[in-house]
Amino acid sequence: GSGLTVTGVTALAGVGCSATTPTFNATTPASVTLTGATMASATAACTFTATVQGNTAAAYANLTANISGASSEIDATGVNSTLTVGNRATLAKAYGATTIGIGASSTLTFSINNGAGSPVQAGLAFTDTFPAGLTVTAVSAIAGTGCSGTPGFTAGTVTLTGGAITAGNALCTFTATVQGTSAGSYVNNSARFSGIGGGLDTSATTDTLNVRNVALT
Repeated sequence: GSGLTVTGVTALAGVGCSATTPTFNATTPASVTLTGATMASATAACTFTATVQGNTAAAYANLTANISGASSEIDATGVNSTLTVGNRATLAKAYGATTIGIGASSTLTFSINNGAGSPVQAGLAFTDTFPAGLTVTAVSAIAGTGCSGTPGFTAGTVTLTGGAITAGNALCTFTATVQGTSAGSYVNNSARFSGIGGGLDTSATTDTLNVRNVALT
């Protein structure tokens, strides 16, 4: 089903082993096929691997019942393996002050959540590009129990590299200082992200900073 996707297979390996290169179907349903294999007498084992990507959180059992088209020489009765896919870490962001004057700054907090039951997350990364009219002037270190990673910034971007978070119900945060340089309403949503790593879910990430002219009367 759509919960798993096969993204690649290797050639058959082992002394005395040969076959047509294994093939795969990525989805609907995801499957791996081996045809035309031969195995020399007294050969201990022939192996190949498939790379499987988890798309939906669940436990996926791969059992004897999942095997079809097996030749009579293959005993598939011992096939039994389960892949557990956990939820992805999610990213949220929120401005402290949502309306500021030109030349003033607001603090934007980035929050990465790894909910209960989710596995250890690693390789978390992103680049958030800000619209013209806003300037990033600083970022903080990442904070939170079991959290690591390196926030960075340029005048127009905030980045995270090497992010990691421990399993289950952990929250990591860091902040960016954002200055308004031109009047306007600046939406910062998921479309502004690039370089997303570690399966980080940025789909619901959005906030708006309003920069106003300040008139003296």
